[in-house]
Amino acid sequence: MSDKNRVTLTIKGVNYTVVGDEPQEVLNQIAGQTVDRIEEKLAANKRINDRMAMLLSVFEVENELTGLQQQVASIEVTESGETVDPIVMEELKDKIRAKNDSLLKAENTIHELQNKLFHTQIELVQARKKNEELGK
Repeated sequence: MSDKNRVTLTIKGVNYTVVGDEPQEVLNQIAGQTVDRIEEKLAANKRINDRMAMLLSVFEVENELTGLQQQVASIEVTESGETVDPIVMEELKDKIRAKNDSLLKAENTIHELQNKLFHTQIELVQARKKNEELGK
């Protein structure tokens, strides 16, 4: 059984720990990209909350993935008489697969963060309710 690697993401002062099988360097890279994306969304629109920023980031990642998949499909289609160097084609496919894996891992990280945010919001509501009951 392999040891799990951990990475902590900090979004608006809240720490989220994510565990994965990927090498630590990969987790660190994904975490950095994920936080950058989310913070970019939050900075661009002060009216959205963390959850909406995470959702927008997932949507953006999916959009990029779809674009890459379309690029692969278009590369494989050639006009008659044209040939594509198989080595170049494999290199491009490998790069797209790597990007696809990175995007999927980032999406999983965002989903985990959304779940943690949701549970934190529930705990906050429960604490407020308890506080109101104690105040009466």
